[in-house]
Amino acid sequence: MNKSGLTFLFLLALAAGRPSASVFYPDLVVNYSDFSYVTSVSVGYQYVNFGTTHGIIRYDRINDRWDLPLTSIDDFYDRKIYDVKASFDDDNLWARTDLGYYEYNGTLQSWRIVDGFPDEVTQGRHLSPDPFYLPPWGFNYMTSGYLVDDYGREFRLTDILDDSWSTLWIGTWGLGAARADVDNRKIKLLNFGLLYSDITTICLNDSVLWMGGLIDSAYRMGVTGFDWRHNDFDYVEFTGDRKLFASDIYDLSADGNYLYAATAEGIWVIDAREGKFVERLSRRAGIPDDLVLSVLIADNYLFAGTQFGLGVLEMDSDTSEQVSRVMIPSATVNCLERVDDDIWIGTDNGVFRYSLDRNKMGRLAADELAGFWHINDFYYADGKMWVTAENELASIDLASAAIEVYPEVLNYSGVRAVAATDTLVAVATGNGLLMIYNGEKTRHQLFTTNDGIISNDIRDLVFDGDYLWLATDRGLTRFWYKNPAL
Repeated sequence: MNKSGLTFLFLLALAAGRPSASVFYPDLVVNYSDFSYVTSVSVGYQYVNFGTTHGIIRYDRINDRWDLPLTSIDDFYDRKIYDVKASFDDDNLWARTDLGYYEYNGTLQSWRIVDGFPDEVTQGRHLSPDPFYLPPWGFNYMTSGYLVDDYGREFRLTDILDDSWSTLWIGTWGLGAARADVDNRKIKLLNFGLLYSDITTICLNDSVLWMGGLIDSAYRMGVTGFDWRHNDFDYVEFTGDRKLFASDIYDLSADGNYLYAATAEGIWVIDAREGKFVERLSRRAGIPDDLVLSVLIADNYLFAGTQFGLGVLEMDSDTSEQVSRVMIPSATVNCLERVDDDIWIGTDNGVFRYSLDRNKMGRLAADELAGFWHINDFYYADGKMWVTAENELASIDLASAAIEVYPEVLNYSGVRAVAATDTLVAVATGNGLLMIYNGEKTRHQLFTTNDGIISNDIRDLVFDGDYLWLATDRGLTRFWYKNPAL
């Protein structure tokens, strides 16, 4: 047997002996969630560790940047951290979690269960809140140890650590990590993580991932922007005035510097570069209903999908309330996609297609799509339109009109979204990430929380470079689909 054959058998033996695929698929996933609620701070030589309700985040104080979070390595999946301690050389971490004590070995990059914390492992001094701090812009500081924003929301300082190197590292309850200079006591927020974890939609615009979702349990509301190449998070938050209502977000569409968010209170227009809301488009602008499920910008038109049809607004440089009309008012419009001069419209009654240049609307009728009623998502790539319904997936070759149906998606608790690249199709399901490989030999594979994904409830996904990003009810997963082990 040759060397490659022996290597293959060795990998199979490893796979058979380990319950979690993340062990033998190294660096397959990195998970991000809402890290706003910090319970504990510790410091080693290089890293400051913040224990949060969704894992540990690490700040590299020497290089002044965030490192990757420790959220889903081996048995340390998405733990709520009550206390964290670090060795001086940063090679070991100890965490008290909702399921006991864990130790992390940096050399092996693995966690193991331990009986408790070792003695004398904490560097620096933990302090009580000082009565004199200079708060960040937009906040006031209360001497009892709270930051209060302009809308009266309170954010408690949960832990303060003097690292003996002239910096105070601060954990807050609701604003994440912060730091302050020992001398001037001016607090600076260190944004990292999502505004809230229940994500329904993700949009890529100018190399920045924008996310929005459901706000049932969220304290801060708006959209999260993530420039992952620089590991930098930014937020456009709800302002609290009566022009913009806090709301669930169902879809995002980008056009240049602007984002358009489909929400339960109309469409939010967001200046992504300036990081602020511009306006809210509602029924007064001609949208059929304030509950908007999908949004798309095409040329000078804004398409808004609602439960009472498709609203079309003609936009110009002065106002968005120029021309408006409603199409297919008897249908609920769930998703929209553009291919050349055609707008594809996914409804609860199948697929419609509107031609911009001919101003014509038609329903797509094909025997292969007879069971495709409630359309959830479209994705166009390499001359094919991919269509998902409740438990169906199909591809349509736009040149030949040939339709191929994929029964592989059955029995996965619903098909929510699809994305495709080269010979790979990624499908978001209620049971995890389904990867369909369309090479010479068709095969498929399901990835779940056993492989490190933050949740099996996947709502949306997008390819970017070597990675596939997954939006879930518990946060964001970076999935390295070009991992050589795969």
